[in-house]
Amino acid sequence: MQETLTVGNIHFTLIRCARKTLAINVENDGSVNVRAPEGAPEHLILKAIADRHDSLWETVQKHQQGLRPVVFENARSVRHRGENWRLRLEDRTDVLFVRDGHWIHVPASDSRRHLIEAFTQRIREHLQGPMEDTARELRFPLTGVQVRDVTGWVKVSRRGLVSVDWRAAMLAPFALRYLLAVAACKASGKQADLWRLCPDARNAVTWLKEHGRSCDLHEIP
Repeated sequence: MQETLTVGNIHFTLIRCARKTLAINVENDGSVNVRAPEGAPEHLILKAIADRHDSLWETVQKHQQGLRPVVFENARSVRHRGENWRLRLEDRTDVLFVRDGHWIHVPASDSRRHLIEAFTQRIREHLQGPMEDTARELRFPLTGVQVRDVTGWVKVSRRGLVSVDWRAAMLAPFALRYLLAVAACKASGKQADLWRLCPDARNAVTWLKEHGRSCDLHEIP
C-alpha cells in the first residue's frame, strides 16, 4: 500500500510492507521513499521524518541541483549497456531497439515513460545470466529480482532478493556484474570472494567513476 504525505518541504511516498524497521531513501531524482512496517502508526512515521527534516531536505536539494530532464529529440544520445545509442522519435506506442546503427525508436508522446519501461524490461533480461553465475559461485540463492528506483544501483537482501535501479540498463555489462557481485557478497557475508568473482573489479570501479553519472535521463552539469 502506498500513499503520499508531506512534512515541511518534503513530499514523500509512504510504502507499507513486511519489514520490521523504518527505512528512508532519497532516490536519484530527489524523490523520497519511506518504507515502514504495515502496522507502524502514522504519527511515529511523520515524527521520524520531522526529526531528520533538515538533513533530508539538504540531501534532496543536492540530488535535484542542476538536474534537468533530458529533452527528447531526434538523434539525442542515450546510453544503453555502456554504449551511446540515438533516439528516433516516431508515431508509435511501443519502444524498439535496433542494434544496426545503434538507434532506439521511441514514441514521440510520453517518450521518457516508454523508455523507462523498456529499460526496466531489459535489465531483467540482462541480469538473468549474471544472477545464476553469482548464486552458483557464492552458493547463495538469489531468489528473484525487482526493478525500481534504488539508491546505489543494486541491492541484495539477506533472503536473496535482488533490487536494481532501472538505470542500470545503461551501464556497461561488466560494471553491472561487479555491482551485483558486491551486493551479493555483502548479503551472503562472503566479501572475501569478490575479487574471485570479479577479476576486472578495478576496471569496473574506474568505469563507474567516469561514466556512472551520465547513466540517467537527466542533464548532468
